[in-house]
Amino acid sequence: MHDFFAFAEHFKSTTCILSVESYPDGSYGNIRIVAGNRAYLNIAHSVNPDDSEKFTSAFIPNSPYEHYIPKNTVFEADCFRCAVKGEVVHRYLQPPGMQLWMQMTLTPLSDQSGNTYYCASHYRISQNADISQMTNLSPEVSSEILSSCTAWRYSAPPTCSPASSLRISSRSTTRTGISPAICS
Repeated sequence: MHDFFAFAEHFKSTTCILSVESYPDGSYGNIRIVAGNRAYLNIAHSVNPDDSEKFTSAFIPNSPYEHYIPKNTVFEADCFRCAVKGEVVHRYLQPPGMQLWMQMTLTPLSDQSGNTYYCASHYRISQNADISQMTNLSPEVSSEILSSCTAWRYSAPPTCSPASSLRISSRSTTRTGISPAICS
């Protein structure tokens, strides 16, 4: 196994290394924070002052991530997509129950140990929302959103039925990433 602490120190941004257990059936198990650079370790205990009970002990390598941030299934799915499937994931989000905003990028690592995969999480934390980050979309996504809105505005109201050309389910989004709830 590599020295993930030394690896994380090569990044100027706040960075931690995460591990994700993957099972043959396509599900995932524990997601752990394996290591972090100094920038990460300096804030690991102060991210959520309202929940200071969680942040009173020193960082312990290989701890389940929910010891440091609230459990979040979207974050877990992103970690799985990155570490196991090899996708780079970028999000701008406000973690539930936390009074801060995070610009986060997950980068897959080539390391693998049995059914455990790894990714690096780089992030920047701010106390206030940055509207420009919320609207920073690729030209392709922006074009699809505008086309869809124009089509919906000047046509019969869309229906969100299985016969629809949009993929709709409780766990999916449209091709543009717009929540299915927009179809009504």
